[in-house]
Order: sequence, then C-alpha cells, then structure tokens
Amino acid sequence: MRQCLIVVVAIVGIAAAQESFKCPDDFGFYPHHTSCDKYWKCDNNVAELKTCGNGLAFDASDSKYLTENCDYIHNVDCGDRTQLEAPIG
Repeated sequence: MRQCLIVVVAIVGIAAAQESFKCPDDFGFYPHHTSCDKYWKCDNNVAELKTCGNGLAFDASDSKYLTENCDYIHNVDCGDRTQLEAPIG
C-alpha cells in the first residue's frame, strides 16, 4: 500500500511540474519564457517543448515565428531568457 502511495505522489508531482504553452497560431516556433535553449513547437495548435542541442540556443529573431533555428549561444540574443541546460562535458 505504501509503495502505491509513493508512486501516485510521484506521478502527481511530475504532472504538476510539466509546463504548458498556448499556441498563438496553428504552426510556429516560439521562445521559452525563461530558457534560451528551449522553445515551443506548435503543430496544428498543439505545443511541444523542444531543446536545442548542446551549446546551442534558440534564435527567436524571426518575427513571424516560422523558423526552427538553434544557433551558437554567442550568435543569439537571449534577452531575459537566461536559463540554459547544463553543458554535456
């Protein structure tokens, strides 16, 4: 019984920690609000959180949000999006 309770608590915790994003359009690529290396991919108005590869950041300079573009961090203006995944050594 105790193991079942632990599993339920873990599942609820994971579900609560998941982020959500409301797609402004049916299709596009939108910057994450805090992480420079993450972005939201919207396809048929369904959002999927994506992460750029190691050492790359999402370039949100396309004003129409139609470009899925990860670039080297020194080429990207992250603005207030200051968080990054830990680099892979």
